[in-house]
This record gives sequence, C-alpha cells and structure tokens, in this order.
Amino acid sequence: MQLHFNPTKTLPFWIGIVFIFIAYACFNITYSIKPFSRPEGFLVKVVFFAVIYYTGKFHIGPVNPTVFWLAKSWKYLYIIGAGVSLIGTFIRFYAKNLDIDVFNFFITIDMFLFSPTVYVAFAIMKIKLLKYDAKK
Repeated sequence: MQLHFNPTKTLPFWIGIVFIFIAYACFNITYSIKPFSRPEGFLVKVVFFAVIYYTGKFHIGPVNPTVFWLAKSWKYLYIIGAGVSLIGTFIRFYAKNLDIDVFNFFITIDMFLFSPTVYVAFAIMKIKLLKYDAKK
C-alpha cells in the first residue's frame, strides 16, 4: 500500500496550529472585551467551533484505512463537545441560580475544544499511525 502523505512534512501541521492559536486568541479577546447578547454569543461559538473543526479535518486529510478511526474520532469529539457546549450556553443564559461548578464545567469544555491541545494530540497520533503503517 502506497501512501501519498509524508509524515515528516510538518508545514500543514504548523499552518493549522497557527490558525488555531489565532482563532483561540480571537475567541478569548472578543469574549473579554465585548459582552455579547445571547444570540451573538451563540453565533460566535458556532463560528469558532466550525473554524477549529474544519482546520483539524483538513489536517487529518483524506481518510485512508490507517487514519479512518482517527478522522471519525475527531468528528465525533467535536460534534458531541460542541453540542454539550452549546446546550450549556443555553442553560447558562436561561438559568438564574446556576451552580458555579456546572458553570465552570461548560466553560472548561469550551476552552478544551477551542484550545490547540486536541489538535496537537490528533496530529501526533496521525504521524505515529502513518509511521507505524509505513514500517509494515
């Protein structure tokens, strides 16, 4: 089986990581500078989730048998995480006496999915999988 991807090429990874760092910084700056109304805050989150999701999807690249489960994991992680986060956004906006632990839980999910940590972990797994597959 011949792979068309060279795992030692790191340019797509670095472009993706810079793009996610910029999106992460923009998200944090916009939320700290301007308080958003409910619909605006929801829309901003959806846009940033989409930007980071498609950046990771682009980096994982074409799905071959080696990284098939990795691409599916990325997809499900972001869809489920974004769903929980957006439900949490509605709960935070409409619940008056929300416990601080519940509030912090939803903020933590937002920051986990927006931060580049998940992207770096998936990139490392992809490189390791492709190197392992190339050795076979």
